[in-house]
Amino acid sequence: MILIDADIEAMFNHVADGIATEAEDRRLGELLRASLETRCAYREFMALHSALHCDGVAAGLPELSHFSRETKLDLGGNK
Repeated sequence: MILIDADIEAMFNHVADGIATEAEDRRLGELLRASLETRCAYREFMALHSALHCDGVAAGLPELSHFSRETKLDLGGNK
């Protein structure tokens, strides 16, 4: 694992969360162009972020094996 500055890690998080400011986007772009180490850290960070996001999405899905073709939803309107 590559160790990175806390400010750079904060920018990575802001980009991943979609809340980066224009200044952060610009500064991160400059850092990525200038440093191979920062590019490697960014790829590693985003790979981990993506894996965690995918695991979280998958964890929120119901098990399909619990449902059959005959399963009906009770929407409360059929009384």
